[in-house]
Amino acid sequence: MTSWSTRLAAFSTGTGTAQTAAQAVSVPANAVELIAVKMGVAATAPAPAESVMGVGKLKGDNWQNNPYEIAAEVGSAHLGAIGGDFAAQSRWWKANLPVAPNSSVDFTYEPVDALADNGTCQPEFRWSNVKTGLQPVKRIFSREVATSTITSTTVSLFDALSLTKGYFAVGAATVAADDPGNYSVTMESSGLQSQQTFQMATTLHGIEATSGMEISYLEETPLDISVLSNVAQITFTATLTETTALGTAGQWMYGVEYIPKNIQV
Repeated sequence: MTSWSTRLAAFSTGTGTAQTAAQAVSVPANAVELIAVKMGVAATAPAPAESVMGVGKLKGDNWQNNPYEIAAEVGSAHLGAIGGDFAAQSRWWKANLPVAPNSSVDFTYEPVDALADNGTCQPEFRWSNVKTGLQPVKRIFSREVATSTITSTTVSLFDALSLTKGYFAVGAATVAADDPGNYSVTMESSGLQSQQTFQMATTLHGIEATSGMEISYLEETPLDISVLSNVAQITFTATLTETTALGTAGQWMYGVEYIPKNIQV
């Protein structure tokens, strides 16, 4: 077995929250499996009161295993001229999904918080020249939800066998001194077997004075919850709890990774 990585040249995220135009990803001629994907996202000119948050997605005629989505590491908002937009190294997101050698698939990015002066997204892809035999997974995320909205029902699964991970993040907007945040989300679906709810939590670390960056992270929680076999679709009700609320509403997002019932080769 040989595994290696390739990159896609950095492209613009845009200045709003619309999905970018599709970027063509060349599948190497000797690749038969996509092992994992990662992506780095940064603001071109970081401005106060905006966070780096967003969702990358594989799609296209030659990509059959939808949904496969990944999320940017959270670069929360800052106050004043001091403080950037990024505080965590990008993670590799598991895939272990088949690809057609020498084909082309599409990659897009959709900001969860708009970057007024644009940003850049640079994905990387790890390939294998043989089938690894490792468990393939799919993944899906919500999009932007204001923290003033406590309920979301935008994530549905149509081919899930079991859940393997949950994800949760909160990004700040306008940052003020001594303004931390404590948030949790309760995920619930009647389509889950044995355990129909689970919870995730995150903390936003505030600043002391008149400049600085609010620190927050994309949280990842291991899961092992089966989906009812006689259910064709499950939809999550995600309910946000603000134990310590930000002074100005920010945005939140959530997602799940799962083992699919079927994989398209």
